[in-house]
Amino acid sequence: MKTRGPQAFPSERQQREMAKMLTEMAVEGDAEAAGWLLLVSELRKQRVKQNDKRAQRMV
Repeated sequence: MKTRGPQAFPSERQQREMAKMLTEMAVEGDAEAAGWLLLVSELRKQRVKQNDKRAQRMV
């Protein structure tokens, strides 16, 4: 994980690996893993919307 700044975020590779692991767990019936996948999906959607809004303001 990146350790710069007050918040540390996993790299894109680590995010992909975690999503793959959670997907496999959810397929096997782990409801908690499925919940985490939903959360990650919603957070990504919000981030995309925010980035789109920022891009529109810059135009």
